Amino acid sequence: AFIAIDKCTVENGCMRVLKGSHKAGRIDHKFVGGQTGADSDRVDDLKTVCEEMHVPLDPGDCLFFHGNLLHTSSKNLSDNRRWAFLVAFNTKHNNPTKEHHH
Repeated sequence: AFIAIDKCTVENGCMRVLKGSHKAGRIDHKFVGGQTGADSDRVDDLKTVCEEMHVPLDPGDCLFFHGNLLHTSSKNLSDNRRWAFLVAFNTKHNNPTKEHHH
């Protein structure tokens, strides 16, 4: 869940999602551009069939989405803060790549 503390707009880099990308299953993540991110080749392939959507939110709005939904946000180049509270849940059937307690 992504809970907006501040207003999230296109101008301040609100979240973007690839609609329906969760149906492609779990995408391997790699170290890309100084942080961990989804395999860019797979993301590029999915961009050809999944619509990219901006998700602007008002403070207090909450976006619930499947853990496999490809999502990102842009740099905040505005003068407006963009804080959010993130909560993540995962089913044991969607195992991460490392051995886990379940």
